Amino acid sequence: MFFGRSSMSWTFTNSDSDLDQVRVLIGDTNTNDQLLTDEIIEAALSSTGGILFAASRCATMIAAKFSRRVSKSIGDRSIQLQQLSQNYRQLAADLMLEAKRESSRSSRRIAHKSWHKREYPAAYEHCDAPSGWDEVQERTGNGNAWE
Repeated sequence: MFFGRSSMSWTFTNSDSDLDQVRVLIGDTNTNDQLLTDEIIEAALSSTGGILFAASRCATMIAAKFSRRVSKSIGDRSIQLQQLSQNYRQLAADLMLEAKRESSRSSRRIAHKSWHKREYPAAYEHCDAPSGWDEVQERTGNGNAWE
């Protein structure tokens, strides 16, 4: 039971929903081999900073689930179940790295946009305003030629 719910759901509709995007990233798209419930993925989405962060957290949960399984050998046959855990840990690390890169790119875009919010272009920061600067102020209302 998770968060007091008695029944858990699993859905995949291959849509653009955040839940389906996380399922695609972690490889949980097979109805016959369900890894995480909708509720667990929704909890990850609500407690992280986006789809990639949520997918990383979900991959970590799957790795923990598979870490309980051990490799088995019978005669010349063996099943290496520990590799599932290792593969999902690597996937979690890769997704976290991509999430941080994406977050960094977003931060740079925000910083770049805030530069344009100056009252005047940076090129004129340390000099007298060029002729016509008063006209720019009148047209924009605040002297911001970038808006």
